[in-house]
Amino acid sequence: MQSYRLAGARTTAGNRGASAALWLTVVCLPFLLATGCARGGWVETHPELAEQARLQPSSVVEQAAEQTAGLRRLYGSYRLEARRGAGSRSVDLVVMAEFPDLLSIELLAPTGQTEAFLKSGAAEVALWIGEENRLYRGAAGEGAFAAALGLDLSVRDAVSTLLGRLPGWTGVGSDHVEWDEQEQRIRVQTGAGTLGWLHPVTLRFDRMQFLGRGAVTEVLWPEWAEEPGIVPRVIEIDVPAEGIELNLRLASTWLANPPLVATDFDVSVLPVGTAELSLDVLAAEGGLLRRGFEQ
Repeated sequence: MQSYRLAGARTTAGNRGASAALWLTVVCLPFLLATGCARGGWVETHPELAEQARLQPSSVVEQAAEQTAGLRRLYGSYRLEARRGAGSRSVDLVVMAEFPDLLSIELLAPTGQTEAFLKSGAAEVALWIGEENRLYRGAAGEGAFAAALGLDLSVRDAVSTLLGRLPGWTGVGSDHVEWDEQEQRIRVQTGAGTLGWLHPVTLRFDRMQFLGRGAVTEVLWPEWAEEPGIVPRVIEIDVPAEGIELNLRLASTWLANPPLVATDFDVSVLPVGTAELSLDVLAAEGGLLRRGFEQ
């Protein structure tokens, strides 16, 4: 895996310009919870924007798509807080993601060493667990990433969630877009079976639901970073059917659009004596997430 310095990183994400929508975002975003921008209060403070959202919601969604389209790759550290019933676990992660479907997640021990990794590349999905020196691997394809992770979540779902997008979201005619009066948001439903609510002031999605996707039910994006790119700083995933709650917080310094290559998402050198098993065995054991709660 390539090594990157996070300190002082600069972005190559797209220029967001000096539009009125961006001005509203910069002014309002840091104070969403403290001012009339939160929930329905923004309708009174921004009546012209509210009117546009009601009458021309697709035009607002297209603006949001333009602002987020520039970020296609991400390299950063996350703090993961995972809870299931009375059990909980905290772990540091190093994540590389490339839209739409390349992902590498390293789990770090308190010493900073890699204790496990999950990689989903162009050809295969693999999970290595250091304590057992086991590598589970199988061909990339439908259900492979979900089997490795232990949730009914495709790698495209995971990458989109990290980047703050709805899986399958195009920002154009293929999405069903309408004003949601109760939520005071623009409701976007994609052909990929995801439902999201877009805030017209921030041009960010507040939350997303997976429709008919098994266990994964809702994703919340309560906090966003603006530099070096537009990306969720906090991601909350609620899995009611499994009693699982995940909270991911991105470190303050991260890289936008780093020069990743395809081999960054492949398994490279492994310790001597690594035992190799199929992903079918891992799926029977419950995947990475469930194994983590059991340890």
